Amino acid sequence: MNKRSFSILIVFISIWALSPAKMTETLRINSSVQTVETVIEECSNAPIGENVTCKISKAYCSYKPKVKGQPTFCNDAPYPSNDFTLLIWGKDWSKYNGKCLIVTGYNHLYKGKPEIEATSEKDVKLCSKK
Repeated sequence: MNKRSFSILIVFISIWALSPAKMTETLRINSSVQTVETVIEECSNAPIGENVTCKISKAYCSYKPKVKGQPTFCNDAPYPSNDFTLLIWGKDWSKYNGKCLIVTGYNHLYKGKPEIEATSEKDVKLCSKK
């Protein structure tokens, strides 16, 4: 095993070993850049107070145009049984209702439940089909 492969392996093992939640690890190696992309399997298990990338297996999205700020709430389960919320201000993102989503952003607590506020559609991707 060469030094480069060994370094990549150490980074991969370190991230996996220190993970507080169930994670899926993906190594992507470019000709000159190595990155490790980690997607936490459930957003409700993502670390609080950190920028994370996590998965909502099935989003339950609801646009509230009459509420101040016109939010869209995408929960991991029907409200009020949800454990996680993706919040989008001022736009109707209800098109994500029923979809599997990969969300990136700062995870914080709101009324005791994890929440990420998306600032653009770049923060949200559809899960890849396998």
